[in-house]
Parts: sequence; C-alpha cells; structure tokens
Amino acid sequence: MSSGEGHRRSAGLRQLLQVVPSEAYSLPYVPCCRHCKAKRFYHETNGFCCADGTISLATNAVPDQLYDLSTSNTDESAHFKTYVRTYNNKFAFTSFGVKFDEDLCRRNSGIYTFRTQGQIYHYINDLIPLNGRPSYLQLYFYDTEHELENRISDSNRMNPSIIAQLIDILHINPYSLFFRSFGDLSNLENQVIHIRSDVGLDQRVFNVPTSSQVAAIWVENEDVDQLRGRDIYVFSHSGGSHIVQYYFGCYDPLQYPLLFPLGDTGWHQGIQRVNRGSTLTTLNRRRKDPIVSCREYYCYKLQIRENVRSILLLSGHLLQQFVVDMYVKIETSRLDYFRSKQQHIRSELYQGIVDTITLGETDASNVGKRIILPSSFIGGPRDMRKRYMEAMALVQRYGKPDIFLTMTCNPNWQEISNELRLNEQSQNRPDLVARVFRAKLEELKDRLFKQQIFGKVSAYVYVIEHQKRGLPHAHFLIILQRNWKLYAPESFDEIVSAEIPDKNTNLHLHNARSDNGITVKLRGHNLDNRWVVPYNPYLLATFDCHINVEICSTIKVVKYLYKYVYKGHDRVAFNLVSEQTNQQIDEIQQFQSTRWIAPPEAMWRIYGFIVNEMYPSVYSLHLHLEDKHQVTFRANEDLINVLNSDRSAKSMLTEFFALNQVDENARTLLYKEFPEFYVWSQQYKEWTRRKKKNCYRYYLRILLNHVRGPLSFEDLRTVDGVVAPTFREAATMHGLLQRDSSLQDCLHEASLYQMSSSLRRLFATILVYCNPTNPRELWERFEQDMSVDFRSTENSMSDVRMQVLRSISFTLESMGKDINSFHLLDDNICFDIVASEALNSKQRHVYNSVLEKVFSNEAATFFVDGPARTGKTFLYKALLAAVRSRKLVALATASSGVAASILPGGRTAHSRFKIPLDTDEHSICCVSKQSAIAKLLRVARLIIWDEAPMSRKQHIQALDKMLRDINDSELTFGGKVVVFGGDFRQVLPVFHLTENMRARLDPVFSEYVLELGNGMPPITVDETIKILDGMLVPYEDDCTSLDHLIDAVFHDIHEYSINISAMMNRAILTPKNSYVDEINALLIHRFPGELKRYYNFDEAIDTSEQSIMEIF
Repeated sequence: MSSGEGHRRSAGLRQLLQVVPSEAYSLPYVPCCRHCKAKRFYHETNGFCCADGTISLATNAVPDQLYDLSTSNTDESAHFKTYVRTYNNKFAFTSFGVKFDEDLCRRNSGIYTFRTQGQIYHYINDLIPLNGRPSYLQLYFYDTEHELENRISDSNRMNPSIIAQLIDILHINPYSLFFRSFGDLSNLENQVIHIRSDVGLDQRVFNVPTSSQVAAIWVENEDVDQLRGRDIYVFSHSGGSHIVQYYFGCYDPLQYPLLFPLGDTGWHQGIQRVNRGSTLTTLNRRRKDPIVSCREYYCYKLQIRENVRSILLLSGHLLQQFVVDMYVKIETSRLDYFRSKQQHIRSELYQGIVDTITLGETDASNVGKRIILPSSFIGGPRDMRKRYMEAMALVQRYGKPDIFLTMTCNPNWQEISNELRLNEQSQNRPDLVARVFRAKLEELKDRLFKQQIFGKVSAYVYVIEHQKRGLPHAHFLIILQRNWKLYAPESFDEIVSAEIPDKNTNLHLHNARSDNGITVKLRGHNLDNRWVVPYNPYLLATFDCHINVEICSTIKVVKYLYKYVYKGHDRVAFNLVSEQTNQQIDEIQQFQSTRWIAPPEAMWRIYGFIVNEMYPSVYSLHLHLEDKHQVTFRANEDLINVLNSDRSAKSMLTEFFALNQVDENARTLLYKEFPEFYVWSQQYKEWTRRKKKNCYRYYLRILLNHVRGPLSFEDLRTVDGVVAPTFREAATMHGLLQRDSSLQDCLHEASLYQMSSSLRRLFATILVYCNPTNPRELWERFEQDMSVDFRSTENSMSDVRMQVLRSISFTLESMGKDINSFHLLDDNICFDIVASEALNSKQRHVYNSVLEKVFSNEAATFFVDGPARTGKTFLYKALLAAVRSRKLVALATASSGVAASILPGGRTAHSRFKIPLDTDEHSICCVSKQSAIAKLLRVARLIIWDEAPMSRKQHIQALDKMLRDINDSELTFGGKVVVFGGDFRQVLPVFHLTENMRARLDPVFSEYVLELGNGMPPITVDETIKILDGMLVPYEDDCTSLDHLIDAVFHDIHEYSINISAMMNRAILTPKNSYVDEINALLIHRFPGELKRYYNFDEAIDTSEQSIMEIF
C-alpha cells in the first residue's frame, strides 16, 4: 500500500484530532460506595474501597484537641502541620529505621517528598537508656517531672505549647498509660516488658484497648519459658534494640501515636471479612480466603469518607511517611512468601538431575538454586525483563511502534484541587494524586483504543512510572494497523505538533503551553518553536497535563524505547566483589536494598492499580537443548521419581515435536506461530487446538459465582440429584439462565385448545414480555400451529408463512415492537413483512416486474429513478423481504455508508464487491472465483445498488466484469437481476416514481416539492425562493405568532388529547432545545384536565444478580 493510500484511509478516523477542545476534560461524578460511603472517582469499580461491603473496619477515633490541631487554620496549627513528622517521632514508642532522600525532605527548598530506599524497620529500645539520655518509650517514665524539657531538648523548632497539648492528649493512649506506670516502680533492673503483638479485639466494630490488654510486666528471672511466641519482650538493658515485625498488630500504634491516639491496633493476620449472605458479589463469591489481606486493609483505611472524622488523610508529611511504610510492609509480606517457598520448590535442568543421580545424590533438597525473585513478583527485575522480551515479540509480529506517548500527572488538576482543604498542598495528598491520575489515564486509554483517535491499533504496551518527587507518569508504545500507519508527512502533522499554539485561534491550548506570545520569555530566555516538545493539540487541550507525543520514524530506536519503559524501579547501582566465588546470591535482598519508593507510588500499589499492560498477550515459548529443559519439583521428592515422571520429560518444545508427528496442520506452522492456533496446558503438559468460541468457560463462571461448596466438576453440574450433561444445562436447571422449556410448554398447551389467531397473539406476547433465549426456535416449532387458518386460503407454504408473519407483525406493532428485532427468519437479516401491502401503483409495478425476473431466474437490469421521498428505500425493503422470505439470497448495497445502513443487511458497494479505490477502464473487483464472496454472489438472485449515480462508471463496469467471470456467463452482470437506484434518467429500463406518498392528501404541496427539486420553484424579485402562502404564519410578535402557529398545527387540543394517534402525526420543529421547552410548556398548559407529574428512577430488579451485569 502506498503512503498516499494510507493517508486517505486514516484521514477520516483522525478527524476528531482536528477539533481542539476549548476547555479541559473533567471527570464525571460517580456516586459514593453504597456500603462504606467512600468517595469514588470515575473508572473505579464498585469493589475498589471495601470489596463490595465484605470489608468493614471501625474508624480510628480522634480526640477533639488533636483534630483541631490537624484541621484548623491558626498559626499554631500551621506550625504543627509543618513539623508533624517531628512531633510524631517525639512521642513514638519505637524508632524508625530507614534511609530516605534528605534533599527531598528539606522543608526550605522545593516540594517536600518522603522518598525511601531499602527496607524499613521499627525498633524498640531497652528500658534503661545507655547514655543517660532517654528517647522514645523511655520518655514516658524517665524523669516525668521534666518531660516537656526532655522532649524538646534536642530540637529548637518544637513549640512547647504544642508539646504540652500532645502530652495531655496521649494520656488516654493505653501504651502511654502502661509505660507511665513504670514511674511508680522503684527498680527497673530486673523487669521485662511483654508487648502483645495482637490485642485480639474485633476491628469491625469500635473497640479501644486498655493498658492491661496491650502489655504486661514480668520479672526477668521468673518463668523464662513463658517468654515465647510472636509477642515482643523488652528487657532492662540487653544492649540492643528489638525489631517490631511488620505483621504485628502493634506495629502501627507504637510508631504513629498521633495517627492512632487511642492505641488502635493496625493490620494483623486473621481479620475476618463481613459475611453479607446472598448479596455477595462475583468477586467475593470466588474468594477462598475469608481473611482481609494487608493491602485490602490499608486500601479501606485510606479512603475519603465525608461522614467520618479522621485525620489519617489530613496528616500531611506524616501521611507521606505512613503510606510508604505501609506499602513496604505489603511488599515485604509478598517477598517473605517467595523467600519461604525457596525451601519447598526447586528448579534444575533435567540433565542436571540425571547427572546428580549418577553421582549418588537422590535427595531433592540438595539440588537446585537459591534464592531467586521469580518473574511472578510484579515489578521485579525478572518480571521487567520478561515483559521487555514479550514487547519485542509484539514488534516481531506487528512491526515497529508508531507512536511513543508519555502522560504526566498534573498536581493542579481541578479534581485534585477541589478535594484539598485550605492551604493544603497536593504533594501531601498522594491518595488524590494516584486516584485522579489513574482515572485520567483510563480515559486516555478509552480515547486511544476505543475511540481510536490515532487510528486502529494492532498492539500496545504501557508502563506506569513515578518521578523522583513522586508524580506518576505513563509511557505508551503504540503499533497501528497497516492501513493506519504513518507514512507521509501529512500523517505526522495530523498527530504531532511542535509549535507554540496561536493565542488568537486557541487561547486554552496556548495557555497550556506558555504564558504569552508566539515567542515566549521564560526564566530570562526567549523561546520559540525550537524549544517546544512534540505534543498533540487535542490531547493537550483535553487532559491539561504534559503529554509528549513522538513519532517513531526508525527501527533503530525500538530496543531503546522498550528498555526505557521497562527499566523498572529507580535503583541504586552498586557491585559487590567477594573472594568467596561460590557465595549464595540473594536476589530478594538485592531488590529490597536498591529500590526507591515515594508516596504516590506507594498509594498506587496500595490501591491495587495495575503498573503495566500489554495487548495482545504474549506466550513465552520455552527454548532448550535436548534434555536441558527446566523441571520443577519439591524439596522432599525422590529424584528417581522426578526423573521417571512423564511430566518431567515434557516441555513446550518436546510436545511441539510430538504434535507435529500426528497433526498435519501443526506441521505447517513455525514454532513461534504455534500459540496462535494451539493452547499450552500447563497441567497436562500438552498442546491443544484453539477453539474459536469457548462458551463453556462462561457457563462454568456463572455456576461458580452462584453454587457454594462444589466438590468437583461433576458435583458442580449436579442439580437436585440430576447430573446435567453440560455446564450450560446445569446453569439453566439452576434458573441462572432463561430457559425456554416453560415457554414451549405454554405454547404447546395453548395449541391444544386455542385458535391459530389466539396462538399468534400469545406468541407475540411471549416475544415482548418473556424475552426467550431463542425466539427462532419457538417460531419454527409452532409455525404449523399458528398457520392453520391461512393454509386453507393460500397455496404455497411461502405465502402462508408471509401471512402468519404479517399477523404477528401487526400485533407486535401494537405493543411498540418491531418484528425485525426478533430474527425469526434468516440470522442477521431483517424483513419488512408488511411492506408490499403499502406500495402505491407505480411501486407495485416495479415490485412485480423485478420479482417476475427473480423468481423465473431470468437476467435483467433495472434502474429505479425518483426524487427524494418517492419511496425508493421503502420499495427496496419490500423487494428484499419478498426474496429473502422465500429462502433466496438478496444483496443490498449502496454507494455511501449512510445509505447502506438504512437497507436491511446493507453494505457499501466497495465493501461487498471489493471494488478498488483507484479504478480505470481495465479495473476489476478483487474477488477470487474460489472465495466465499464469489460463492455468495453466484447464489444471489437479486442485487440492489442504491445511489448508483454517486459511483463512477468504472465501478459498475468492474462489477459487470466480475459477475460475468465468477458466473462463467457473457450476459450482462453475469445473468443476475440487478436493480440500480438514484435520481437521474438512464437508457436502462427506468420506472418513474413521482407520487409523494407522505403527502398524498396535499397535492399542492407535493407539486411544490417536485418543482423545488427540479429547480423550477417560484422566484421573488430578489432571487429568493417564494414559500407558499399556506405554509406561512404571519409574524406579529413572539407570543401572538407562536399562538397562531400552535393553532395552525393543533386545531383542537381537546380532540388530540383523546385521539393519541392524531397527536403523534403532528409536530412543531425548532432549531434549539430552549424553544422546544418553551413550546412544550405552552402546549401542556392548554391540555385539558389537571396536571400530573411522574418521576422515574433506575433500580436493579434483583440486587443479588447485579454484579453479574457489571462491566469491569
């Protein structure tokens, strides 16, 4: 395809890009969660906040004094919010061990960002200070008379008044009460503190722990055996610090007393979900674990709820530290899972196991590699490498990327600003930054891949990254389909601009790029178009953020771009060299020690937003030498059994060889083409042919969403002791699918004693109100019963069928339905059953002449000529219905897509006949004699081509040549009956349609319209068209003229209020909606009777089934 063809092909689709919005896109309003009342943003699912009501946690209570400090606008409050991290550390019971970016945490320059590297630890000190200077928990009982001086001794920024208030506030904290009680002890030398890791209170309801529940005091030499378990034991002077494990419930309240002033327990293992019985959604029905996970816990806590008084999201810099700390906790729990599995699951080359057994080793625990971070850990180095390789596979399959797009979060978005309190800064609300950016990102994806603003997309990848100061951004690499590729400079200009926008033509877009002038001066420098980053005007104006759009014009940049987007976390680069060359490598430790985390990224991961996406999905094929494939086995397995297992000897590659030995189709494919036609089963270690449609999984999913506690697949298919043969039948027996057997029973019973006319009315009622799953099956089963009365008057079965369908159509129309929507005859074809009875005399002449040739199978060519509104389309529909109802093929085409869409089963002539875009006298249609299209054209009895005059002569000649070729006939159009339609005269047999069917009762108006269409209307002296006096209402003033117009259209409003059909045939057309409302108000005021108002709202019929209808 030439570059010009590609440009013409894509021009129409990219027209949206030329309409630059005058204002930025705003996220639509979304109602709050109906379960937990959390605020939701656009594109967030119902289960985002509380898993559709299955998670319910009590709010952490806040004393009034602390709430005022956190929310008021006084100078004292402003000081507290500025140094809130420092104040929290002064009262924390544990120390905070972390390496953070000190440059970003300075308050005197730039945006404050709490960005950490490596692992985070919470330490708790001994009871007695080593150097005589108390800190952390020691401050609660050491020299309490001078507590205020001790807490501010090492910081001159602390406000003594605020410190005094916080001391008073935390007097109700159970940990504070416990440690303050130490001041009454005369000797701490032999004491041991036992801090419970989990208080054991139900967090689903409000429970405040007491001091005796959170901790206890032991004598050091007393019953040492009891000092066991998962709790914390602090000695008087052990000489070291004790780590508070991340999975302890006391992890949060010990470190963040200002966020948990009442000592509320944080996340710990074993928090139960709420059982909501029959209202459980699909997501929760399939959950096996009734326990709230760590991520779900903090996702629930970090929600915006207007009716809840909480300071968690209002704690500024402390919130930044808290969310980073909590995400590292979540990440650590996942990494610990992979670390624990290292001892149970091993991997080794198949040949390596053979060699090991040969050397006499049969214990699997002594074979394999440790300690790896597998590719299943999202964001790890192996995962990013795997995704890079998969992205390169897309390049191999679809070609180089065409567009490189980067979208960066704008912290000044209106949706973020609207949620901020007075003097609150966006960097202190990482929850808003993450959620709003994700919502905008989803909208961008809709524009790119659903609305296809750049063209149709073959493949794409995108990755979410976070800047040094935390703002998220997304990198997209987009591969367009071949017909939408960017070949010509004109195509580049449609997508990318590198010029400062003109202030006069688009002020909104200009302001998004600069402050003033085409040449701008920024930071003392004059900047022109050479300084402008390539962008797309439509996207820039729509999303009001930095969106860089680059054209990938050369294959040389492909690897760089894909490695750039898949580089993963920001990391510290270092290299360790050891003399012990066989030292074990810990990939998990390396990952934890080197990556950086900032608050918006922590919130992104806590909320469970995806960090990368790829379309289409890529199969990773295994490559290995003979007997060198990787085998997975458990540590306690016998290696001889592993070696003798059939599964161990199989791999993707070996089974590819095996399938080629028995499957002829497989031998026609390359190894890399295999996944397109075959599916690899990891369970059975075999390739199976892909099925075009796998509806069985759909019905299996329905059953799993509704059946509790199935023991097996067979048990899942068992309903009331009967084993259904398929999942679909089982779902139907459960009543989860609409089944037609009851409808069949109803019609069968009625056919025994009802007349055919009553049976037809019952059938129409079932179609409208019972929504049968297969209307055509019901029609075919009871067609004979519904046609008994017509069989005595009609000779042929086709005529009988037409009469029955006409009767059913009339009944459906009385119910406001169209018979075409039920597809009672051929699939995907709609019939105008009653059209032939409404034809006028000239239409009837055309109708009979064409059908005579069609049913006698004689060659003929017709041209239907007539101006607008003479019933050409109505005639075409009647012809199509008559032919198709007799099980014959009739093809409907038109020169334009709009005209083709009006005809039942219509398509454009170029699409149907494969007419080339560029034609000459020698052009032919691109249809092979062996193709499916050729077979369809051979059996077609009638071809209709509407708006033929809009096509070139060469197009019709190409059709003639093609039809003669595929039918092996020298007759015109291969001996087919072809009907052309349009609005000019031809030498072909032409039938003139001139009677205006819509205005038969007004011949003067009909004649006037014909004269107007023929260019012969009455002309005034100033060469304007004269409107007939009877069509005009003289203008006096707005009110009087409008009353005259209403009187002219609606003569007697009382008569029309009784005769609804008469009212429906009259209307006043206006150019603006505001006029519509005004005229309707005047008409309603004239209606007789008392005014009644009706209100409606949408409601699910069965809320238990509502989740099945959701689209995620």
